[in-house]
Amino acid sequence: MMPYTIKHISALPDFTLRITWAAGGQADVRIADIIQHTRGLSSLREPTAFALAGVGEDGLSVAWSPELEISARRLWQLATEQTGDSRAEFRDWLQRNQLTLTTAAEALGLTRRTISQYSSGARPLPKTVHLALKGFEAERRAA
Repeated sequence: MMPYTIKHISALPDFTLRITWAAGGQADVRIADIIQHTRGLSSLREPTAFALAGVGEDGLSVAWSPELEISARRLWQLATEQTGDSRAEFRDWLQRNQLTLTTAAEALGLTRRTISQYSSGARPLPKTVHLALKGFEAERRAA
């Protein structure tokens, strides 16, 4: 299974999609700019049309109709950009703090598997975890 396969989708206000990834995790992806600047998506500028979003074939897209969809891969990229996370950033945090996957999991109160997925990029880093990384380092500096 691709890390960006979609399990469930909900259309939220302000042209935001709440995506639940099949590999685990959830992301709110705001696509107003894409809708505004892509002629082929102009029909989605109407909130009632946007609200019809559904999971596309095999979870590889969000579809409004067979002819109107956005790929899951592109939405994954947007989720990563919008949350400001990156695999490299997470790996740098591990290295900077001299943590293994196991010790990072213990420090953050997460499973080793989840930490491994963040490290490999198989799962996007949620904003809450991103903030926890900053807090972890702030506490270390204060100690």
